[in-house]
Amino acid sequence: RLKVALDSANKYPNTYVACTGGGTAKNNSNVTEADQMAQWLIDNGLNKDRLIIENKSSSTVENAKFTYNILRKKYIDIDKIAIVTSDYHIERGSLLYKAQLVLSAAKNNDKSIQIVSNAAYQAHKDSEPFLWQAGGLCEILGDVKLANKIYDEKYTKPKL
Repeated sequence: RLKVALDSANKYPNTYVACTGGGTAKNNSNVTEADQMAQWLIDNGLNKDRLIIENKSSSTVENAKFTYNILRKKYIDIDKIAIVTSDYHIERGSLLYKAQLVLSAAKNNDKSIQIVSNAAYQAHKDSEPFLWQAGGLCEILGDVKLANKIYDEKYTKPKL
């Protein structure tokens, strides 16, 4: 996804690249996922002034919420985004970002941010379960208890 993001950034030189993800990066416990992605992009030629870093989130829903907040506080003129992620996550990520962007704009009486495109690299054949989308939407709407119930009970217990 970083190569796809870098290729897109090179194709559209007046755009920003947002790196999202808190927690710890897989291979370095001293940085977040967003920080490690940002460093890779810088190391591969992207100007650091084009980076937007959201490094506090622990889920896709938080990625969308926190990114929206950053955009509305520091990048007010941005009204369109493209999502770059893996193929198994693109459907869910796009849905959750769209829902969060619409609800946040309405709640805050802000101008909307539209998803104009998405791009994915091929990771594997599967996609995330449809119920993860439902859980994410519950989480966006504030029912974290129901979201966790859906995540925990529907995905981790084997069907008998």
